[in-house]
Amino acid sequence: MRCSMLSSIRLAACVSCVSLVVACPEGQGYPTNVSKTCADCVEGTWSAAGMAECTLCLPGTWSGARGAPDQSTCSKCPQGKWSSQEGSPTTSSCQMCAAGRWGGQEGLARDTECTACLPGTWSVERGATSSEVCTGCPVGKWSESLGASSSSLCIECPKGTWSKQVGSSSQASCSACPAGTWSDVRGATSLSVCKACGVGRYQPASGQSNQSVCLRCPPGTHNMGEGAVSCNACPMGSWNDAFGATACVVCPQNQWTYTTGAMREGDCSPGALHTSTDTSVHVTFQIRNMDDAYMISSRLTSLKSDFARQIAATCKVDVQAVVDIAGENATVSITQSGAVSAYVLGERASINELARAIYDVSFHNHLLEVVSAVDPSASAKRVSLEAISVQPEQFVPLVRTATSTDTSSTTMTSTTMTSTAMTSTQTLTTTSTNSSEWSASQASSLSST
Repeated sequence: MRCSMLSSIRLAACVSCVSLVVACPEGQGYPTNVSKTCADCVEGTWSAAGMAECTLCLPGTWSGARGAPDQSTCSKCPQGKWSSQEGSPTTSSCQMCAAGRWGGQEGLARDTECTACLPGTWSVERGATSSEVCTGCPVGKWSESLGASSSSLCIECPKGTWSKQVGSSSQASCSACPAGTWSDVRGATSLSVCKACGVGRYQPASGQSNQSVCLRCPPGTHNMGEGAVSCNACPMGSWNDAFGATACVVCPQNQWTYTTGAMREGDCSPGALHTSTDTSVHVTFQIRNMDDAYMISSRLTSLKSDFARQIAATCKVDVQAVVDIAGENATVSITQSGAVSAYVLGERASINELARAIYDVSFHNHLLEVVSAVDPSASAKRVSLEAISVQPEQFVPLVRTATSTDTSSTTMTSTTMTSTAMTSTQTLTTTSTNSSEWSASQASSLSST
């Protein structure tokens, strides 16, 4: 009897254990740990056949179906939205990506999965689905903020700088006003806002923000043009004892200075070469900010001939009396760096009279007109003329020597200019590897003076 009762207890316990692991059909599960009765899975959950519990939909998804049989019933949050909630029963749990961000994929599970607008851009739109909503900071501004939600985060370029770039992400995009200029404008959008220092002044540093940085030229120097980086020393034959001078004073008749930068009239002294009116004179000046566009053959030829005509008109001589360093008439020499050189030959006015004409601001302005006629954009490029000088100097033409080497497909030519002692002839010699040689002697009446 006792054995029969023990067997019944063991059997009941075994049946109870089996009932604990009995699975529910698909779409159902035990509603609680206590209840062992299968019930439909609620919204936001699902259960496959053979499972005892309903599984929550993952973050970034939701489901409004009861008794869902598999995970496919959990719908993803649409693009531009995200949800961190597990087991969401409704789409209302999907929140819009914040301003300054956008979501290009479905099912985002965190707000940080919304992509931030890049530095230099911003957006006020919430729930955006593409980067097209990210607007670039306007010209004259920049921003290093990631995910900026307002245009107020775009910072103006500081004074003394400017920027024409849209969507700049750093202050480095703000270009400094060049030396010789300044600007007190914030958020400037073009180089034109940079104001040139006036005549008689200079400014050697870039990115300056007020006019006080434009310094007066010291005694012994001058500056005729605006936007100068440095002042020009008074050329030989002149002096100046004032600050902020726009021109230097030419020495009295038949006197001259033998160094540049003279600061008093007492530096002028007599000299035989400088009292003669038949010694050639050397006129030089520098074109600043000349670019490669000036080296175009047609433009360079025009510039040379026009400079020669202006020098002739100022010195009141025939244009044929103006020669370049090789002795070619009616032209001047111009180097790649913008250095201009010409000689005036034959009878002429005294050196003091020529200096007064050459050093006058009107000659400077006429030369600038020549440049502007050849290059209408010269003003925008801030092309200027500096270091205008005239000096009595015996003309010694340079000899061009060209050597060419023939290869199977290419001929290489190099040209050198050599200064020779004063002679009555000039010689142009060309030597090639094919033994073709020739020379031309030209009577140099130009150098006989």
